[in-house]
Amino acid sequence: MAKKKGVKGFMGFKGGEEDEDVGCEYHIEQSGSKKRLVLECTECDLTPTLKDQKCLASVLNLMSDEMVMDSVVLSHYEDTEYFGPSMDVLNNLVDFMDSIKDFTLRDPIARYFDYLDDKNKKKLKCHECPFNPSMVFSSLYKSFSQGIEKYEMDFNTVVRQINKSPQSHPECEECTYSTLEDLDYLKKKYERLYKMTMRQIGGETLVEK
Repeated sequence: MAKKKGVKGFMGFKGGEEDEDVGCEYHIEQSGSKKRLVLECTECDLTPTLKDQKCLASVLNLMSDEMVMDSVVLSHYEDTEYFGPSMDVLNNLVDFMDSIKDFTLRDPIARYFDYLDDKNKKKLKCHECPFNPSMVFSSLYKSFSQGIEKYEMDFNTVVRQINKSPQSHPECEECTYSTLEDLDYLKKKYERLYKMTMRQIGGETLVEK
């Protein structure tokens, strides 16, 4: 006997509290060309549902590390399987989080300061700068896993802070401008993702063991 449920709530529309990452036990099942990511939730203290932000974050991190999956199963006293439209949502969430992660790799030091005579002094300031891409986008990556309200709040805050912050070096101005361009890219991609998620229906099935 199966019970159908909608997928609205995947992105944590009510946000979530900040917690440490949860390391989930899992295995991958393969049948022909189909792959299922199975999380073993029986011993977990969390409610096994992707509406829980920690649970969702763990699934997204696993999906980012593994190959493309056809479905995700939260294995508990009854299994919850996500497939079809739900997997479209999850794959797009993973793609968005990977885009944020990619921006953390931009190194302003190598681009702007390595050629300068006083490069070591400026490198230190760059490492300490709150607008260093590695700090900005790592923070947003973490925020997104805690829910979209948290992400939206932190995203808008960092944009305001960058726009208001005076830059003492031309190199800093160019770096922060590049960061704002990256943030604008994420904003547009996020808006497309949000609209797509809101259109999804169905795709979640509870199966009795």
